[in-house]
Amino acid sequence: MRLMFTEPTESAVGMRIFDVEANGARRLKNFDIFKAAGGKLRGVDRTFDVLVNDGFLLLAFRPRRGQAVVSALSIAPRE
Repeated sequence: MRLMFTEPTESAVGMRIFDVEANGARRLKNFDIFKAAGGKLRGVDRTFDVLVNDGFLLLAFRPRRGQAVVSALSIAPRE
């Protein structure tokens, strides 16, 4: 699974912080897009392997400050 992020509005570190969970496992903790990407309107990707046993992938974006946001995601079977 690949998550793609771009900070659309905030202009400083710490304004939008959130956690990301996939099937109940935390994959990102206190994620700050602005900080990770190095600024506003810059992209940053995070890639994870996620085990799916029942045919469902449950993603949760848990805000800590501001609202959580994801720009795009890509899900592909593992080869």
